[in-house]
Amino acid sequence: MKFYLDSRNPYRNFIKNVRKIHSLNSLTLMERSSLYVELYKKLSDKFDKRFLVSHPSNKFFQNEDNADKLRNPYLTFQIQFEHALQRFSETEFHGAFCKEVSTELAFLCLTPRREDWLYD
Repeated sequence: MKFYLDSRNPYRNFIKNVRKIHSLNSLTLMERSSLYVELYKKLSDKFDKRFLVSHPSNKFFQNEDNADKLRNPYLTFQIQFEHALQRFSETEFHGAFCKEVSTELAFLCLTPRREDWLYD
């Protein structure tokens, strides 16, 4: 599968491709989880805090307040994705991992004004 990495922001690319993988109904859980892992390995070295905003208003007012970025939904998604990679054993990995990723993706997609948390 070809991953689309057209944005300069790796978090935006990561979420866009995770949503694309999640929406493909023809994939089995094993194929889907291997694509998630492959995508994460491809983008993991590009993740950097400079692409994130600690609060949405800082994007517009240029306050470089490095306050708690854990409220950032993109960073929360990345942290939960990494925990899911480490948490599940090989026997239960595919089904439980895909369920965890889809749950976190739903939380991210339901976050209001989520684009304000990223730099372009």
